[in-house]
Amino acid sequence: MKIAIIGSTGLLGSAIKRYLKDLNIESLLLDHNSFDITDQTQYDIFVKNGVDIVINTAAYLGVEPCEANPIDAFELNTKAVADLSRYCKNNDITLAQISTDGVFDGVDKEYDENANPRPVNMYGFTKYGAEQFVQNLCKKYYIFRIPILFGSRENKGNIFIEKMYNLYKNGKKELKIADDVISRPSYAEDVAEGVVKVLINNREFGLYHIFNGGDKASLYDFAVEFFKLKNINDIRVDRAKASEFSQNELGVKPSSTILQSVKSAPLRDWREAMKEYINKEDNVR
Repeated sequence: MKIAIIGSTGLLGSAIKRYLKDLNIESLLLDHNSFDITDQTQYDIFVKNGVDIVINTAAYLGVEPCEANPIDAFELNTKAVADLSRYCKNNDITLAQISTDGVFDGVDKEYDENANPRPVNMYGFTKYGAEQFVQNLCKKYYIFRIPILFGSRENKGNIFIEKMYNLYKNGKKELKIADDVISRPSYAEDVAEGVVKVLINNREFGLYHIFNGGDKASLYDFAVEFFKLKNINDIRVDRAKASEFSQNELGVKPSSTILQSVKSAPLRDWREAMKEYINKEDNVR
C-alpha cells in the first residue's frame, strides 16, 4: 500500500505522515511547494508513483480569509477537489478528503454523519461543495469531517490556540475569548490515527466524523485549559460573547458545531490529549 498526502507539512498532514512512518507504510509527501492541487497536469504523479490512496488535507482555511477571497477559496477547496475526484475515479485510486464541522450552521445541539449540512459562510460552502463532488464523482472515497485542531506542524500555521499563545508570547497579558463558540477540540495526532485506521482497515467507503471525546468545550474553555497545562499564570483570560467580535469580522460563524458519530467511537478525552501534546512540545524545547 502506498499513500499520498497532499498538504504533508500542515497540521493534520504532518501528523498523518508521522503515523504512517510508525506503521512502515510507504508515503508520497506533497506540500504546497512541491504540488499544486489546482494544476491537473501534476496529478499523474500519483499513477507514476503507484499510489493506492490520496489523502487531501490541503485547504483554504478560515472563515474570514475565505470571505475576503471567495474565488481563491472556491478554486482550492471545491474545484480542485472535483478535478481530483475525477482523476482518482478514472485511475482506480481511493480518495480521502478532509472536511470540517464548519459545514454545519450551529443551530442543532450535535451533528452526526446523518445530519444535514447547512453552511453559513464561504468556508463552509466551499468545503461542503467539495464533499458533494467527492460523493458524486469518485467511486472509492472517504470524507472525514474534523473539528478545531491542536498539535505540531512543520509549516507556519495560525490556528486558534497558536494565535492565543503567540499573543501571550508577544506580551499580551489579557485576552477576551468567546464562551459561546463550542466545538470538540481534537489532537491532530489522534485524528491522524483515526483517519489512517479507517483506511487501512478497509472500512466501508463513505463519510466519517473523527474527533476527540470528553466534554464539549468553548473557545474560552479551550484556551484556559491550554494555559493551565502550560503552567502560564501571568495571563488573564476573560469570558466574552462571539457577538462582541463579529462586527469587526467577515462572515457568519456558527456558534456550536459539536460532532457526534454513528460509525465510530470518540477518540480519547481532548484534555488528556492536550496534556500529552504540551508535554511533547515542552520536551522538544
